[in-house]
Amino acid sequence: MIVPRIVIAGAGFGGIGAARHIARGLRRTEAEIILIDHNPYQLYTPALYEIATVPRDAAPAMALKTTMVLPLDRMLAGTGITFIHDEILGLDAKTRTLSLRDAGTLPFDYLVLALGSETNYFNIPGLKEHAYPLKRFEDAVRIRNRIETLLRDRDTLTIVVGGGGPSGVELVAEFENYICRIQRAVHTDQKVCRHQMVILEGSDTILRGFDPRIIALAQRRLAALDIKVCTGTTITKVTETEVYPQEGSAPIPCDILIWTGGVAGLASFGHFGLPLGPKGNFPVDEFLQVGERIFAVGDAAHFIDPRTKTPLPWNASIAEGEARAAAKNIIAAVRGKPSQPFRPARRYPYILTVGKKYAIADMIFFILPGLSGWMIKLLVELRYLIGIFSPAFALRSWWRKVMLYISND
Repeated sequence: MIVPRIVIAGAGFGGIGAARHIARGLRRTEAEIILIDHNPYQLYTPALYEIATVPRDAAPAMALKTTMVLPLDRMLAGTGITFIHDEILGLDAKTRTLSLRDAGTLPFDYLVLALGSETNYFNIPGLKEHAYPLKRFEDAVRIRNRIETLLRDRDTLTIVVGGGGPSGVELVAEFENYICRIQRAVHTDQKVCRHQMVILEGSDTILRGFDPRIIALAQRRLAALDIKVCTGTTITKVTETEVYPQEGSAPIPCDILIWTGGVAGLASFGHFGLPLGPKGNFPVDEFLQVGERIFAVGDAAHFIDPRTKTPLPWNASIAEGEARAAAKNIIAAVRGKPSQPFRPARRYPYILTVGKKYAIADMIFFILPGLSGWMIKLLVELRYLIGIFSPAFALRSWWRKVMLYISND
């Protein structure tokens, strides 16, 4: 008997979640499940800022990579999911086929697009050429190496972070202790850490869309770390040494500009023959479908919340929620049952780390700031690892992460 082939494109939180939920919901005699990604691992993106702030003497790049990436072969062992290590070049929705760089054409019966996003530079002159993005493992290592090189050549440093969302806030807060450690090691006669860190945010507040209590706690924490926050400040041009805000404002000198101010759908989405939303990802209906038997989740999906009439933000919790819903609808379709609409939660739990074992844990019913929030963050990461690996491997992997986190504190 020929069984339907279900292909999941992308091994991020949404892709892994969808693949594993489908594998648990369908017997192996009911469907063939294939996961495709251009990497043989899942990058644990919530920890990218940690990679960018661990000194080279504490962990070289390869040691960082083995700690921060999750091997797909171990993750998928015993699940019945087939993994293809390849790059997707295109999609033909009519014939239901994917074009792969190495394997050629791959037909499917159901498809989940979970390919993530890429940095959006908004066509700002000089931004792509001079700014450092934070989207991939290599980006984080490049930021770390550049900062350490600069600190060896000078006794002071000015860092500007473009974007006051979670990525920008977490990264700039973690820099505080990291930069001081490097300065003390390089300039042994320097008694005081000398640096300036600035967040530039175009909207009227950092962490736009977050609970006001979270925003207030984060603002106080950033102020305590002596980090300057400039809201209502858009970037119009960038040079190697200066950032130009809106007209009428003086240029801001900087040694390094890190850009966390926007993401968009992958450029390759334009070759998929599917409609695209305003951010270059796929508009989906209430069932998370972008086409017949084609679903999109996570950063690849443009889903309008029926309650707020606004697009859902892009984060891991929402990607996992969409993955569960898409998986249930694929399972239902395979078994000839009706689909169920995706109903996003009013709020999702979120943990924002703001430097030196300090985190703000929004657990929906209560908020825990400080060391207790940071410890919840560690427990959440352990729970995720135990859910995808054997307990022994999960504990070892988690402990290595903990040791890496505290190496900068």
